[in-house]
Amino acid sequence: MLTGLKKHLSKFIKNSRKNSHHHAEAAPGNDKVPPHNAPQENAAPNILDHAINTKNPEIVQKATKLHLGCGANIIPGWLNSDLVTTDSVPPETWDKISQIFIMDATATFTFDDNQFEYINCEDFLEHFDQKDGLSICAECFRVLKPGGVLRISTPGFDTILKSLELQKRETIAFGHWGWGHKLLYTENYCTQVLNACGFEPVKRCQFGESDYQALQNIDSREEQKDLNLILDAVKPL
Repeated sequence: MLTGLKKHLSKFIKNSRKNSHHHAEAAPGNDKVPPHNAPQENAAPNILDHAINTKNPEIVQKATKLHLGCGANIIPGWLNSDLVTTDSVPPETWDKISQIFIMDATATFTFDDNQFEYINCEDFLEHFDQKDGLSICAECFRVLKPGGVLRISTPGFDTILKSLELQKRETIAFGHWGWGHKLLYTENYCTQVLNACGFEPVKRCQFGESDYQALQNIDSREEQKDLNLILDAVKPL
């Protein structure tokens, strides 16, 4: 069964990377490649006017650290990105939009190959189904430099089952789906996904800890530190 899963993941990742590679290498000016300040399909223009895409597009090209699905958690020195719409952000909080790069992570990233040294993905991956989750991991691999690190923190299915009493699991399940989560990862499955993308090694970490200084104390959800699966995945040199 695991062998079949590995073949499935590898085939999907290979096709995803092929499409992403073609997209990334298209000639400048090709209308198939959206520029860094191009509006995303689901981003309202009045929101985009406040975002990094429009106000500071040069920041994007200089960035070496990418924070996916930042929400309200703006990390200084990182390119903080999210898919922001008028429905998700009320006008009174638009001052934060100037610190966010609006992007749809399920589409091909509008970044060059090998641009980033680090990518942080905290409480984000579980909001996507298997297909989109695989695509996101494959794109992270593409835009990371060799030796770059992807940090994933996501509710761990193994951890939830081991740490909670049986009668509490229904409450967690309701919270999981109630927050719009679509997929819970076990350590084994998440590692297989990352390996299929090309990441090696993949190391489990404790909350706030990492072998890489840029990723130390970067985790923000302390209330979930006993539930989240945290992994550092390295793109080989």
